[in-house]
Amino acid sequence: MRKRPLWFVGDVHLGRTTASLPRALADHDLDVMDLSPIAAWKTLVEAVLASDAEAVVFAGDVVDSDNARFEAYGPLSSAVQRLTKAGVRVLAVAGNHDVEALPRLARELDGFELIGADGVWEERQLDAVTLVGWSFPRARVRANPLDEFDPSVLDSDRASKPRLGLLHCDLDATVSDHAPVSRASLLAQPVDAWLLGHVHAPSFLASTSRSVPLGYLGSLSPLHRGEVGPRGAIRLDHDGSRLAWSHVELAPVRFESLAVDLDSVRDSDLAGGDARAPDIASLITRAMRERLAAITASREAPELRALVLRVSVHGSCEDFSAVHAALDALDVEGASIVHENRVACICELTHTVRAAYDLDALACGTDAIAMLAREVRALESGVTDAAVELAEYSDRLRLDSRFRLLPQAAATGSDSPTTVAGESQRRRLLRVGHELLSHMLRERRGAT
Repeated sequence: MRKRPLWFVGDVHLGRTTASLPRALADHDLDVMDLSPIAAWKTLVEAVLASDAEAVVFAGDVVDSDNARFEAYGPLSSAVQRLTKAGVRVLAVAGNHDVEALPRLARELDGFELIGADGVWEERQLDAVTLVGWSFPRARVRANPLDEFDPSVLDSDRASKPRLGLLHCDLDATVSDHAPVSRASLLAQPVDAWLLGHVHAPSFLASTSRSVPLGYLGSLSPLHRGEVGPRGAIRLDHDGSRLAWSHVELAPVRFESLAVDLDSVRDSDLAGGDARAPDIASLITRAMRERLAAITASREAPELRALVLRVSVHGSCEDFSAVHAALDALDVEGASIVHENRVACICELTHTVRAAYDLDALACGTDAIAMLAREVRALESGVTDAAVELAEYSDRLRLDSRFRLLPQAAATGSDSPTTVAGESQRRRLLRVGHELLSHMLRERRGAT
């Protein structure tokens, strides 16, 4: 006999907004609230109601902090009233962010059930499963909560119902302020699955093929560009003999990484037919459109309104300096495309473009180009001394005024290489070395 479904939700953080949103979204009448955790929360409530669920269960950090309680009270109260009125139970454990706010809200809102209050393990019975959970008693918990686990709280007469553990914790951390728990200590308990909160990257669904599924539910909605991939909730369907888990994407925004490969450039992508200068803007725009179209065609994210991309450009090109200049000139945060009422835009652009010349061939000889080519080749192969040698060699070239002729240096009026935020020393030296080689090769061609 089919049971009513259950919904399990990781960190929500009502009261926060999504960071790293490009300004291009404002051109499409999308603001931070349209793409906030509150927007995902409202979508969650509609999905739970539409599924005729028995319960929705939260693994902590529903509210971002005690200070956000006032802002979160409206959407939280409204949702609990609608859900409970429809016969849906609302249960949660408290996490480190809502250790004060959630128990207070549970006391104020009829129908909001807090499991394991004050750090005491507790069991709750549902029609399809049994829940066992523990809530943070204070903001910092350095001990393993399972050290206080008492099997006597478990109902020995639970028949054949699965028992599901609910815990906000820091999995496999040796030392942590956020309830460090070892995987072994979780698996040692008489629990059929562990659904965890705290880490925003979802991992639970990937574990459902194991005898005891164990992992993080992930955040309901991404909070910044580092939280890439789909975000939503886990739905559990139970037909009386087995559990069927599925991830339902509910967030209105998704962050993703998008790679653009210059080595796959077609003739139509070349600027003015110049084989050395691909049209970077067109390449990136096309890749954005293709990715957004693929998501739309898959129907995997019906609630998605904005796809925010961390774009990386890689590959080789003949005119290394021209491509770098084109990349630097792009208005990254102002770029966007639209496909079927959905927007794709860019929050970050990085590149590891290399020059399309044969370093081995250039390294043969005794002139300045050969010397520099050998240093760049050594640096690319990971030879540790090459970094120091290339730095010294680029200094010698700057003394010869070669670097001052580079487009980037001329544009800034600087005699030193341009600096890219967050760039490692090795990557910077590689970039500078390739810029110098590209410039010197152009000089050689011009002299012949």
